[in-house]
Amino acid sequence: EEIRLTRHAWAPDLHGGDVFWTLAVHDLTIVKHIIGRIPPPVKAWTRREGEVPVSLLAVLDDGIRVTLNICARHPVRQVAVSLHGTQGVAAMGDPYAPHIVVQRADTRVEVPVDTTFPLLLELREFVGHLRGGAPPRCSLNEAREVTAALLDLRREAGEKSPETT
Repeated sequence: EEIRLTRHAWAPDLHGGDVFWTLAVHDLTIVKHIIGRIPPPVKAWTRREGEVPVSLLAVLDDGIRVTLNICARHPVRQVAVSLHGTQGVAAMGDPYAPHIVVQRADTRVEVPVDTTFPLLLELREFVGHLRGGAPPRCSLNEAREVTAALLDLRREAGEKSPETT
């Protein structure tokens, strides 16, 4: 029914600190991976430092609500993802945690997960593909979809798209 994502970090240099390209891109990719699509934005707000959007609060919805709480000017790094459904909640509050917590009524289970750094896994998939293996999980078309979703989110927040700045 709902996915909530929080990503706070101090990211002043990458892409000028623009919250869409430094942080939101990761969360939209996660949403795409979890449900196979990125719902359209319903409402989005940004906070700016000069010409640069440095925080984003957004709601996306197409039957599954997605809430993004992202800040590129936060002194404490926080990354959390939670999935909320009729049967319970699955959450990861630490990207380096060796498990996902699943909570149902009075039952809590910690499901082990691979803790290999995600970029390393992506690079291994790509090199494996070059050597004749299966294609990587993220195709060029999926990257285009994430980029289009970022641009839609920027428009909903009242931000200029990169080609008009």
